[in-house]
Amino acid sequence: MAETQTPSPKKKILKRIILAAQYLLAFAIVWLIWGKLESAWEQIQKKEFQLVLDGSWLTAAGTAYALSLAFPATYWFCALRHLGQRPAYGATLRAHIVGHLG
Repeated sequence: MAETQTPSPKKKILKRIILAAQYLLAFAIVWLIWGKLESAWEQIQKKEFQLVLDGSWLTAAGTAYALSLAFPATYWFCALRHLGQRPAYGATLRAHIVGHLG
């Protein structure tokens, strides 16, 4: 029967230190996000913002987003073909975009 080895005390302490550091990092991230959200909410309440929508920037952003979806859709197209499927590229792209809609 094989004996199980118990970790040395140094390894246990190191694991606890790493776990504590991970918790501290997670707490710091949540705290910083909370501060940003609180600041944004205060600005909304005070109405200290100006919303300006420029059609050219919205069009550029939409185009960039649509083009960025083509890369992962191409990956899925290639992956499906490698697995023996024969989907049309347009169907793969459409499925990928619809999948992002929820």
